[in-house]
Amino acid sequence: MTQDYSGGNFNPQPPQYPQQPPAYPQTGGFPAPPPPGQYPVGAVGPRSRPGSATSAAVLAFVQASITGILTLLIAISAFDGKSDGIAVAVLIVLVQFAGVGLLAVGGAQVLKGTGRGLLIGGNIVEIVIGLVYLAIFSIIPTFNFDLFEQVKAVAIIGALLLTAIPAISLAQAAGSNTSAWLRPSY
Repeated sequence: MTQDYSGGNFNPQPPQYPQQPPAYPQTGGFPAPPPPGQYPVGAVGPRSRPGSATSAAVLAFVQASITGILTLLIAISAFDGKSDGIAVAVLIVLVQFAGVGLLAVGGAQVLKGTGRGLLIGGNIVEIVIGLVYLAIFSIIPTFNFDLFEQVKAVAIIGALLLTAIPAISLAQAAGSNTSAWLRPSY
């Protein structure tokens, strides 16, 4: 059964709804916000931390964690009473713990916006440590044993990775965005 719309009941115009009431005026309380890009007189705009500063600090924390774990492993294995190179192990442990401390405190300072000197110093210490490990691992003889060559290759790659993380953090901490953000605004 079909309906016949040819009669007078069909209206092609949509039904008219009542008009919306006028917008309510703003009442007291908060003033209207300023136009976009402008701040009220005497106000200073927000200074958000750049991503390079955040990632430099996060990489510093990651590097400090990795170096701290490796330092503890070196300390445990060197001070078991059977090792001959205790003096060298003590030197390595002290330098690496100093790097860990510089990275941790420097990363916290960058996150707070109070400075970056300790972070840069810690990254430089960690890069030097990684290069020393790279040099040590490079001169280890393998005696043409496949297993020794594979272990040596993995150790060299690990030293390169331990050098790459602080190098990236150093570049970001010393970058222009971080510099501009750490510079006081007068």
